[in-house]
Amino acid sequence: MKHAKFKKLDVWKDSIELTKCIYPVIQELRSSRDYVLSDQLWRSSVSISSNIAEGSCSGSDSNFVRNINMAYASLNELRSQIALCEVLNFHTADDLHTLDEKADSLEIRLLKLKKYLQSESS
Repeated sequence: MKHAKFKKLDVWKDSIELTKCIYPVIQELRSSRDYVLSDQLWRSSVSISSNIAEGSCSGSDSNFVRNINMAYASLNELRSQIALCEVLNFHTADDLHTLDEKADSLEIRLLKLKKYLQSESS
């Protein structure tokens, strides 16, 4: 069986780490019965790694770029939800700031990968 090449990508590993780190916030929201926001946090964070994985096996750099763009959109959706958690005083500000820093790092990796893929297809 062929191994999934996305598992070797640092950007995918970072997206998994971000999802892992967002989980305590999700748990807190669920315990306070804010299921809508917790669901949105979960879906957007999972969407990032899923789009990276899907794009890595898409067969072309242009399709991979399309999936990177979707992962980037999900990342920004997640950042908006993190900001909303801060405004609503869910979780600690320090933890939310750390999540935002991880999102910054992931954004840089996504944009670098996109630039690389675009240069390869030129």
